[in-house]
Amino acid sequence: MNNEIGTHRMTSLTDAGEAAMGRIAVWAAYLEQNLADLVGEVLGDLRMGRAITEGMTPSRTIDLVNKLFDEVPGISPEENQRVSATLREAKAALKDRNAVLHAQVGSAFAADAASFSSYRRRERHSQTRTDAELDAIGERLHKVGWEIFDLAGITCNLNRQAQ
Repeated sequence: MNNEIGTHRMTSLTDAGEAAMGRIAVWAAYLEQNLADLVGEVLGDLRMGRAITEGMTPSRTIDLVNKLFDEVPGISPEENQRVSATLREAKAALKDRNAVLHAQVGSAFAADAASFSSYRRRERHSQTRTDAELDAIGERLHKVGWEIFDLAGITCNLNRQAQ
């Protein structure tokens, strides 16, 4: 555990916990960029997708992607279900990310765990997460980030069919 009192290294996280938090941040950013790019893929213009989603919360971007896919001609019911399921998973994974990255970190009784507390809507929320649980959040973000990337294949296939 990094307990160099009075320095930026005193985080109440173990080295593994700090590494997991870093991966959470990295893979959440990857997921968010893939969402913006997916908007561009659906619109047929990556730059436009990035411009439209700039400043949007990930949750609003996910809602936009859902609406856009509802308008994509030729998408099968199976593909539409896949899109919806992937976007639900992305929203849930980002919620888990927010619960730890936007929280105050404190010590916990377990050696490989830390407490995370925040105030939302004037209510205090607190939870304890182990290093393994933090790592699982990063893994989940990584997985769904790639699934979002793969959704672009649906629009590419439809564009090829239309030509």
